[in-house]
Amino acid sequence: MIEQDLQALGERLAVIEARDARMEALLLQLVASLPSPLVSVAEAAERAAVSIATMRRWIATGDVRVVRRGHSVRVDLTSLQPANDERVADLARKARG
Repeated sequence: MIEQDLQALGERLAVIEARDARMEALLLQLVASLPSPLVSVAEAAERAAVSIATMRRWIATGDVRVVRRGHSVRVDLTSLQPANDERVADLARKARG
């Protein structure tokens, strides 16, 4: 009885390990397909559907996080937020001064 239980557990463990290996492979594929969270100012402007000048203003005002390395500036995509009515109104207030 104990031998049968151990054999059944071993078989179930093999199935779980195989499933785990497949999940790990899928996760690695997913991670590899994700875009880099740090992009150029031009690419960030394109993704946000704004001009490069607007993106630079957002950087200057701290509305968008950046990483600076030497003369290179990279925009952190995680800091870009979809525009909503409140964000548009806030940007309009800032533009008016």
